[in-house]
Amino acid sequence: MEELQIAKLPSNFKVYEIGDYHAINCDKEAKNFLDIINEAKKENDVQRYIKKSNQKWFIPLSILKAYDFGHHFSCVVPEFQLGSQYRLDYLLVGKNSLGYQFVFVEFEDVNVDFRIKTANAETEKK
Repeated sequence: MEELQIAKLPSNFKVYEIGDYHAINCDKEAKNFLDIINEAKKENDVQRYIKKSNQKWFIPLSILKAYDFGHHFSCVVPEFQLGSQYRLDYLLVGKNSLGYQFVFVEFEDVNVDFRIKTANAETEKK
């Protein structure tokens, strides 16, 4: 994305250029993040680490590796508001030759069973 276009983005859009990834010591960052996850008592502990520790936006953006977009442009938007009722932990925006793609990311508390008990009600009856 051209610099002029990036300048037009809202300030809460954290743009990551490919060169930003080359500066990351992945082994060290992975170990540090795993330590945080293992020590975390709640979701906010992990969120605080991402937001406050030199703004480690590459952590939620790493999800884009599972998708076929984001190699032309990628950014993360923390606490993206969806209407008046919902707020995402992160909105990931990626671009490839087909255009822009979006991924909604919601972290869950580390010590809570994240499955919805009624989601598989039909299959549990068998």
